[in-house]
Amino acid sequence: MPDDTLKDGDAGSHQSSTSVITGSININVLIAFIFGVVFLAIMLGFAVWFPNPEPFQVQVFMTVLSLAAAGVGALLPGVFHFQYQKMVRASGALALFGVVWFSQPAIVKSVVTLQTPSDSADAVIAQFLSDLDSKDPAKSYADLDPLAQQMFVPTITVWQQLYATNLGRLGGLQSRVLSGTNAATSPSGLPIGLYQTHTYLSKYEGIQGCRQEAVTVRATQEKKWQVFSYLISPTDIPC
Repeated sequence: MPDDTLKDGDAGSHQSSTSVITGSININVLIAFIFGVVFLAIMLGFAVWFPNPEPFQVQVFMTVLSLAAAGVGALLPGVFHFQYQKMVRASGALALFGVVWFSQPAIVKSVVTLQTPSDSADAVIAQFLSDLDSKDPAKSYADLDPLAQQMFVPTITVWQQLYATNLGRLGGLQSRVLSGTNAATSPSGLPIGLYQTHTYLSKYEGIQGCRQEAVTVRATQEKKWQVFSYLISPTDIPC
């Protein structure tokens, strides 16, 4: 009898352990967990492996994150409502998609890692200005950040027209003196990133006074400086 009782206890213990090990998992909970892991992995990857992201990368990441949030939201109990500026209304999974998507500026600002290139921007700007002074617009156009070309001067023809309008009648450069530098992070209206602007007071032989020039560079995904914009004042100013 004692032996039989011991065996029954062992069997009961074994049966209990087996039921715990082979217990079923709700498929909805499993899917929600997977989406949560994917969401977290994308956020970590965005923060660690993509410094100075390009605008297209930001859009891809935010779209995936929004879809992941919607996937989780589809499995959550209850009803969640979302309204954006009295124009967009949604509930459930679509509401969570909207929350993440329209929170893009705050999310990107918190997650994106911006890294300053180790090399100075001086050499890049000097090369651009040298090519600009060569009177060959094609050289200076090749120095521009591809993103800047895409946004502002999509073709060499447009750049040549701007060159002729703003520099064509000024004559040769006589002097150019650096008057100031300025650093900015994600300026309004420009892609997220690190920027530096170098301002010069320049004297050209075809004008009486001087012109103010500003060259702005941007830190790229490869952590290098590239010329993002060039501006020159339309009227003469005292030298």
